[in-house]
Amino acid sequence: MHNNYFFIKNISSELGEILPGMQLAECFSQNKDELILIFTHQEKEFVIQAHLTSVFSVLNFPKEYFRAKKNTVNLFNELKNATVESVTQPEGERAFVINFHGYQLLFKLFGNRANIILFEQGTFCKMFKNSLRQDLNLDINSIGRVVDFDLTALPDVRTFIKQYPFLGKETAEYLTELGYDDADSNGRRSILQKVLDTLNQKHFYLINDDGQYHLSFFAHGEVAQEFTSAIEASSALYVHFFKYTWLNRQKQALESKLGQLIKKTEKYIENAYSKLIELEEKASPSQTADIIMANLHAIPPKAESVNLYDFYNDRHVDISLNPDMSPQKFASKLYQKAKNRPVELQSIRDNIAGGESRIQEYKNDLQLAKEAENYKSFNKIKKKYEREDPEKVSTTEGNFKTFEFMGFKILVGRNAANNDVLTQQYAAKNDLWLHARDVSGSHVVIRNKPGKPFPAPVIEKAASVAAFYSKRKTDSLCPVIVTEKKFVRKVKGAPTGAVKVEKEKVIMVEPAGLTHLSFRV
Repeated sequence: MHNNYFFIKNISSELGEILPGMQLAECFSQNKDELILIFTHQEKEFVIQAHLTSVFSVLNFPKEYFRAKKNTVNLFNELKNATVESVTQPEGERAFVINFHGYQLLFKLFGNRANIILFEQGTFCKMFKNSLRQDLNLDINSIGRVVDFDLTALPDVRTFIKQYPFLGKETAEYLTELGYDDADSNGRRSILQKVLDTLNQKHFYLINDDGQYHLSFFAHGEVAQEFTSAIEASSALYVHFFKYTWLNRQKQALESKLGQLIKKTEKYIENAYSKLIELEEKASPSQTADIIMANLHAIPPKAESVNLYDFYNDRHVDISLNPDMSPQKFASKLYQKAKNRPVELQSIRDNIAGGESRIQEYKNDLQLAKEAENYKSFNKIKKKYEREDPEKVSTTEGNFKTFEFMGFKILVGRNAANNDVLTQQYAAKNDLWLHARDVSGSHVVIRNKPGKPFPAPVIEKAASVAAFYSKRKTDSLCPVIVTEKKFVRKVKGAPTGAVKVEKEKVIMVEPAGLTHLSFRV
């Protein structure tokens, strides 16, 4: 209702009694969507704080306003020390004009398209919100419409509001609540007259709708405050919106985000358990290696697969081989894989425990967010998850894929040759190095920040990227090697992009590309 024609009409009427004769001493902005106008006359001061965002636009009239010492900009300098001559309002329009000698400052309060526009002798001069390009063509002399209600033609509420859109949605809802559509002609006329009389009265209500505050001409629901001044009512709405309504919206956004994190982590744990059971039930790679070594005489050269006798289970089995590798070397690789099996199993168990711990942390923070009574206490929780806001992606530094997460720079190799450059020439010894295990893929490096440990969420995100940019990108879970760069070296004669890792830790993660990492409030 605060952007309703009748309410703005009351504001302009009150301003018309206050501003004439006062000078515009300061006009500046220190927040992107707020304009501050300070009017003075002798020792008297009057402040208009215009908060104009696409989500919520409202006028506040604080008793005083202290300008910041930096990051402020003067606007509408043409009006510096200009004296207000009058305040007028285009009929039927959600706007008002502060008139100076030769200039008109239009407050266009069109909800999410609110703006403040300066005209010189009726010609467009400049505006506060330059993003609203359609306002460039606004003619101050042609805005407005005749307010003349026809009480003989009484269509249904929906049609009536279309004829008089400036009445607003709330008026339509109130007409419906009073039974307008179900009444006969006399009844409709009586109800409409009652509503119009209410709209023309100087009586306003601040309504609390389950923590969401709004102004109304109509006393319904939970009335928090009553006013006979539109200026006081508008200021109260501003205060309550940022103290309660905005806080509740922020809470809802964070609750939604935490809900997503809980579901995502639960899915991760479910996949991890499946992988754990699969590995625990699956025969050890060492058994396959034993079968290969026991049947070397039966394996043809360059074979991709072979059917061999499994003496562990007294049956023949098909075994896939690497045709570019001798059976002995392939068996050796399987023995090494078996040696690392306990490490992989323990990594999965650790990841499950970590996921369960994170879920409990998310649930605790969710409860704390719901119980927060003010923005200060809520913001402590909110900031914790702002650190996980989207990564800043770049593609210029060193020709690697580059992004930032929680303040840490992460680099991703593009191909085998680029991997060599990243690992051998660019990465420092204390940087963290990551790579999907046992398959080809991108080298990933987390740049070290002296004196700061690598946060677990940063490692997990980088590992997810390493998994995604590998041949395991379609796996539900992928083992990823994590180690310091100083433990990674190039072996003489090794293929491009191939390295030897001397000390490693393995973590299991879900593959996720650069566009899949972030959550927003």
